[in-house]
Amino acid sequence: MKSCPTCQLRYDDDARFCSDDGDLLVPFEEVSLIGRVIDGRYRIEAVIGQGGCGTVYRAQHERLPRKVALKVLTEGRHADQEGLVRFRQEVSAIVAIAHPNIVGIYELGEHPELGTYVVMELLEGDDLRTHLENHGALDVHEFLAVAMDLMAALQAAHSQGIVHRDIKASNIFLADDGEAPVGFRARLLDFGVAKVFAPDHGRIPTLDVTEESFVVG
Repeated sequence: MKSCPTCQLRYDDDARFCSDDGDLLVPFEEVSLIGRVIDGRYRIEAVIGQGGCGTVYRAQHERLPRKVALKVLTEGRHADQEGLVRFRQEVSAIVAIAHPNIVGIYELGEHPELGTYVVMELLEGDDLRTHLENHGALDVHEFLAVAMDLMAALQAAHSQGIVHRDIKASNIFLADDGEAPVGFRARLLDFGVAKVFAPDHGRIPTLDVTEESFVVG
């Protein structure tokens, strides 16, 4: 794993430059949270995902028989107002949509060391990018199933005035589902750069954090 020496965003080992400020990335030693209990409820078990805005951990609820995904803002984003707005916007967007083809949210919390975090439904399977790399192209039945699931998720989002703006293979998760005809159900992830329209619909506020002529997604 690498990190930007200026903004401290984290990247995969094959990245060379920071997408925010162009600085050369340097090796980063992450302070392990494995084994720690967050807010007396969530015991961190492993890192399961890493992106420019945050790290996702697998965690076990201490008092309930439930495993969850716990997403924490990347170090350096805790004090970044825009980063916090986008993070909370992602949570608000997902909660407002509440659709079986979109990952579910359980809780939004604050921690004195970690900052803002969100507890999400833990999905078993692979994202579409990883699946394609490991297994090759989808067959026609799998392709149609993914397309229909994705269209259902987008229709639900658009009906709430929410445009995802970052549709890509790594944000489409093929969650194991024994009841689905192809063995998995596509779930849409990462609403961190979503655009929320129709501020008068009474569900979630419009958060306009993208500057003019600045591209996201």
